[in-house]
Amino acid sequence: IETVRNALADREALSVQAANAARHFKRHYTWPKISQKFAEAIDKLLSDAPLSPAPAVLVLNDYDPFATVGGGSTRIRGLYEGASTSVRPIMLTFTEGDTIVRREVFGGKGLAISVPKTAEHRQRDGVQASEFHVSTVDLVAMEFAPLNPLLRAIQRAAANFAGIVASEHPYMASLLLDGPSKFVYSSQNCESALKHQLLQYHPRARELLSAVEKIERFCIACSELVVAVSHNDAATFAANNDLLAPLVVIENGAEEPIMPAKPVARMSGFNVCFLGSGHLPNYMAVKWLLDEICPTLPEVTFHIAGSVCDGFDAVPENVVLHGFLDDSAKTHLLLGCQMALNPMAEG
Repeated sequence: IETVRNALADREALSVQAANAARHFKRHYTWPKISQKFAEAIDKLLSDAPLSPAPAVLVLNDYDPFATVGGGSTRIRGLYEGASTSVRPIMLTFTEGDTIVRREVFGGKGLAISVPKTAEHRQRDGVQASEFHVSTVDLVAMEFAPLNPLLRAIQRAAANFAGIVASEHPYMASLLLDGPSKFVYSSQNCESALKHQLLQYHPRARELLSAVEKIERFCIACSELVVAVSHNDAATFAANNDLLAPLVVIENGAEEPIMPAKPVARMSGFNVCFLGSGHLPNYMAVKWLLDEICPTLPEVTFHIAGSVCDGFDAVPENVVLHGFLDDSAKTHLLLGCQMALNPMAEG
């Protein structure tokens, strides 16, 4: 509350802080900067392999990051677009469609292949969706990935010329359980802890959480490199697992905004924004804002954008729920506000 009140009282200092933050972001947190560290770690693992100047990395993920929105998709696209200057990413995922999808990505430097789910896989998705309000499609993907003949065939074919495999999230690593594979575990959360929060009241919580713990322990114990998204995640991995591989922290980045052709005027009054997906830590941050901050500052208008809005209906009068916005609309909202908040307790 004091942070917002201080900003209200000293707009000039807020402008200086914003300019300094923009410079810091450009130096450290654009995806090219973030992914450079990731590419160097991959290059080191591939250094002894007799491959072409741009060796392939087979990237496994349960969902198609080019057909979905959210923090996970953004991170995957950002990491591998940056890494594609030195390695050729081949992304292998599931698709919700009925036919295989193959597309060139990253200006032809990468390839994305999405494989349809089997009928049994789709049926299980439906059954588990009826059990609980929190999705478990990633856990279903973990079970059915090794049983999908087309997915298996593409994985094995790609493994013949890929120098290494990268598992984004732990769930598709179920494809790696039956054989010695040189792979990177690129985590996006401490999955066991996150799923405990999300699924602790699921009717089959013990069974599902045990499966998550086992696959995450496999990824951490058997990979050649573990990537954590934060120092807190890295500390948790080190404290709770038999960590043999190098552990590197590669934080999240962001794309530089495409500025509109015409200047965007600031909205009248004092406007604060929060952007977030439906990820649980984002939901908790917005709930805290709505419960503790917004009612205390009625003179401030709070703008909430992103799929996190789906979790809220009744909000204070000084709160606007924008829902999902495309990149252009997000840029306009940010430019129109005087301040952005990111009150994350975790994640």
